[in-house]
Amino acid sequence: MQNAADTGSLTLERFEPLLAHTQAPDAMRTLIAAYLDAWEKAAPPARTDLNFRTLAPYMPNLTIMERRDGRYLYRLVGTEVVERMTRDLTGENVFDYFAPGIHSGVRQGFEAVIDDCCISLFIYENTYSNGVMMKVESLLLPIASGVDGEAHHMLAWHIRHNDRSFTEQEELVFQSSIVGQVFFVPLKGNCRPMPALRALAPVEIC
Repeated sequence: MQNAADTGSLTLERFEPLLAHTQAPDAMRTLIAAYLDAWEKAAPPARTDLNFRTLAPYMPNLTIMERRDGRYLYRLVGTEVVERMTRDLTGENVFDYFAPGIHSGVRQGFEAVIDDCCISLFIYENTYSNGVMMKVESLLLPIASGVDGEAHHMLAWHIRHNDRSFTEQEELVFQSSIVGQVFFVPLKGNCRPMPALRALAPVEIC
């Protein structure tokens, strides 16, 4: 693990260009500030480095995803995410909940978060077989595993632009997914080119 002192100074001002595009700038600013506090201890921080007292108000809409054998698995799913999806997604493959046509692009974005150590904001819209459209923002942050200190996980906070939950009678079948915009802030080094993601949506490196 790289020592935090070797990564340069990270301040909230660095993230203002990303925060300008969210509908929840104050909440995301608080989340990023808590993450940067943990970054001072270790870069990237592990789950145990995060101050969950600060994160407590956001826990219902938090997920933690692990990259394992090329898959991205839900390892923690907040209560509000469970409620609106009508089941606990823990252990399930994240890409089972994205339309197949965007898998390669979204995967490049996830790899940039984990391997290039970036914070990212995805803004996207899902359309389901029952006709429901749901606009979502997801803030993605890399976190280290407790095994080798390298990033293999992502902490994500999700907000919806429309207040719509599913019922147990509705089938969660995607018809299409549209990625609107994606923003990245590199924490050290640079982000990869991500041509498949750029083919889906405008990508901005802040």
